[in-house]
Amino acid sequence: MLITRRTPSGRTVTLDIPCTPEQFARWESGVLIQNAMPQVPAPLREFLTSGIPPDEWAEMEDAAEDDAANDACPECARSNGPRYRGPCPHGWSAGE
Repeated sequence: MLITRRTPSGRTVTLDIPCTPEQFARWESGVLIQNAMPQVPAPLREFLTSGIPPDEWAEMEDAAEDDAANDACPECARSNGPRYRGPCPHGWSAGE
C-alpha cells in the first residue's frame, strides 16, 4: 500500500508499506500499530506514525553518534569507550 507523508525536514516521501487497507483502517481507528499490522517492519511503522523515513532515521543516528563522540573527553573515551558520560577527572567540558 503506497503511503505518502511529509517528513519533518519538509520532503514528501511515498513508501510501499506491506499492509492491507483493512489493517491501515484498524490502526487509524486506534488499534496499536504493532497490533494492527504486525508484519510491517518497525522502521516503516515509525514512518507511518512520525513521517520520518528509514533513511532520515539513519542520518539522525549517524549525527547523534558523531555528536556523542565529540562530547567525550578523549582520555576518558580511550579508557571507557566513546559513549562514556561519567565524571571526567581531566577537567574536560563538552565541545572542547
